[in-house]
Amino acid sequence: MRRFNAGVFTLLIIAAYFIATAFIPDLYLAFNYKLILALLFVLLSWQSKGKFLFFLGMAFLSTYIHDLFRLDYSEWTLFVGILILGIAVDRLSKPSYKKKFSYKVSKEHEREIFAKSLFSESVQVVTSQNLETVYANADFGRLTLDLCQAQFMTDRPQIVVQANFSQVIIRVPKDWQVDTHGLHTSLAGVKSYDSLGERELSSTTVSLTGSVSFGQVTVKH
Repeated sequence: MRRFNAGVFTLLIIAAYFIATAFIPDLYLAFNYKLILALLFVLLSWQSKGKFLFFLGMAFLSTYIHDLFRLDYSEWTLFVGILILGIAVDRLSKPSYKKKFSYKVSKEHEREIFAKSLFSESVQVVTSQNLETVYANADFGRLTLDLCQAQFMTDRPQIVVQANFSQVIIRVPKDWQVDTHGLHTSLAGVKSYDSLGERELSSTTVSLTGSVSFGQVTVKH
């Protein structure tokens, strides 16, 4: 018997909604995008057992109910309050945050590295001596990417980050210079820390590109 996939079921519901509203526009008045987003995050929370996603769905549901019944309360103030409550409940329910460690022993011929973290905390150590591009994807989690033992063998090395509601920590050698001008941020931050001691002259310049939304990227030497 195949396991029920809430993600696929959610996509089917959204597809059916858009197809139906194409023929029956009045459906949009009762079932607008806020309700669809609420159902999406609630189903995702059920699949991933993430309490924050459940409260995110409830936050969108509160705005839908506000518009549907024309209730007299500040919808976005309530939205933010529910989000903060969800973060607090999620933190309290995980006193010992589970860490998923993955140690990557890269062979010398590996040119591309893919590091991912989804609803978890992951640590990946890269030792390849023939890198060209490193991809770091994080969603609702924390990803630590250790490149202190790695080496780029290209004139245009780059680290591509895609992060949403996540924290990405990138550790690089002292002689690397990281250019963050190509990184697009939306309600996110980029920090760079140097280790104690004098910095060596930069022999490698790495371009940090991609996008970060509601998160933070930290570069440590």
